[in-house]
Amino acid sequence: MNNGKKRRNKSKTKLLYFYKEPLIQKINHRDKKQIGVSLRLKNKKYKCSESKEYSTGDSCSLWLINKRKNIRVQEFNKIGECAMNKSRREFLQKSFGSAVFLTMGGTALVKELWEQEKLLPIKGAGVEEGIVQLIFNENPLGPSPRAMKAVAQGLYASNRYFGPELVEKSIAEYHNIDESLVTKGEGATEFLYNVPMAFLSKNDNMIMADPTFSTAGIIAETIGAEVKRIPLTSTYEHNLDAFVSAINGKTKLILICNPNNPTGTITPAQKIKMFLDTIPERIVVMIDEAYFHFAEHPEYESFIRYPLDGRNVVVVRTFSKIYGLAGLRIGYAIANEMITERIRALNLRGLTNLVAHYAVPAALQDSEFVEKTKKITNEGKNYFYKEFSALGYKVPKSEANHIFVDLGIQTDPIVDALSLKKIYIRAGSVWGKPTHIRISIGTMEENKALMKELKALL
Repeated sequence: MNNGKKRRNKSKTKLLYFYKEPLIQKINHRDKKQIGVSLRLKNKKYKCSESKEYSTGDSCSLWLINKRKNIRVQEFNKIGECAMNKSRREFLQKSFGSAVFLTMGGTALVKELWEQEKLLPIKGAGVEEGIVQLIFNENPLGPSPRAMKAVAQGLYASNRYFGPELVEKSIAEYHNIDESLVTKGEGATEFLYNVPMAFLSKNDNMIMADPTFSTAGIIAETIGAEVKRIPLTSTYEHNLDAFVSAINGKTKLILICNPNNPTGTITPAQKIKMFLDTIPERIVVMIDEAYFHFAEHPEYESFIRYPLDGRNVVVVRTFSKIYGLAGLRIGYAIANEMITERIRALNLRGLTNLVAHYAVPAALQDSEFVEKTKKITNEGKNYFYKEFSALGYKVPKSEANHIFVDLGIQTDPIVDALSLKKIYIRAGSVWGKPTHIRISIGTMEENKALMKELKALL
């Protein structure tokens, strides 16, 4: 009965299928509204209007487009129980705006949609809306605000190849060391390329942990050198006793990543000191301290002062992590005069991003941003520790901005499934650990979005 009112045409309906539970979105487009409605199918098999069959446990999304402002609640008898009484319909429309909902028994649907609605939209710093990027160990807060203000100045000089030489100077002043011992680079990664190139030949070998950041080892093997990969200890430390045993007359380079990537764990400073005092002085030891700022363990210590005494130690750091300047590709190495001369011969110092010369001095002074990043990182790690513990997984305590979790199953399919949801993490197979995942710490919203989808896959 229409009470004399003209009957409006029903909305056109299109059914789309998504892997597992679909994303819910609201998109305003001119005078149209496109609303996604999630339905969990239970117990029976149903066919949609496009005759695509769904089984128990499957999910589907109904996308309804209506030119009219007042969207009518429609009945889809083939899809499930769709009858809505007037009061519930009014409640849902008031709560969520002009939307169409399907019921799946009592208030369960209301709760389900409300929980999904709260997760959207996710907008991480530096990525498109809806993307959860927890794969590259980036700073989820974005770049240092002070650095960005300084970058604005540098942008106006971008037509020039060279600008003020501020990077090495400001780093030297910050660490209170001689500028001649500082070498700027395209992130810390450049040094993981040119240090092996500077000190290894086809007849040499280098020693490194397994798993650890692999770039230096890959370059060494490209040169033709042998790479001895020593498994971490049961507590995820570098097995330095095994390192010593692996040294022979052809060993020219040793890599220590501390805190380690991907595990996030540290090797106590005292053990490294004893190791450095034990090995032959001719061997160059590169210590990757990309995650130095995040380490709070009482047994952790930086070795940035060691090169000052002439030791054959090169310490590598980056502005990509704590300062959030990954896209500017700027890092540095501190080493003695001999090592500095060798790596500068291969270094792209003259091609360093010009605006980085403006960003670095400002970033080094942005202690407020550094502390804010540490805080959100610690909160994120504690959240993941609790969540994974509740699921029965033990996570090694991380002193970096990421965690490494053994799920006990092949994780490549899990990582692939998450990527379909635009949630990106790293599969452990990259390091020969196929049952592990590495998760970069994001904002709490991003962390929770990941855990929600990950739990559904485990």
